[in-house]
Amino acid sequence: MLAILGRLFAGSADRERIERYLRDRGCEPLEIEWSPFGRGAWGERNDRVYFVRYRDADGYSREAWCKTSRWGGVFVSDNDIPPVRRSPAATQVSALKLAQLERENQRLREELERLNRDRDVKWL
Repeated sequence: MLAILGRLFAGSADRERIERYLRDRGCEPLEIEWSPFGRGAWGERNDRVYFVRYRDADGYSREAWCKTSRWGGVFVSDNDIPPVRRSPAATQVSALKLAQLERENQRLREELERLNRDRDVKWL
């Protein structure tokens, strides 16, 4: 009986650990299922394996195998989970660079259009 209670408690703690890991990386956990015979289950004795479905920061559904234990952290198969999100300040810098690039692209399109018109006029 004590073993069953211990396993239930460990499963609850594992799910919280995996959820926190996903959320820290901008993902939304959709499903976390204990999988005693999943990928990597025959490794460390105290690690438990879970099959995880989640939605990434871009809204795509993804799947991964996770191994976790009380002291071991969370390990993900195929490194499928994106790195930790950048800070809002870094995102603002990227947005500014993107706006500058869009303006430059527009300027280059207009220049190309003008050059094409001039070339067509010279050949007439």
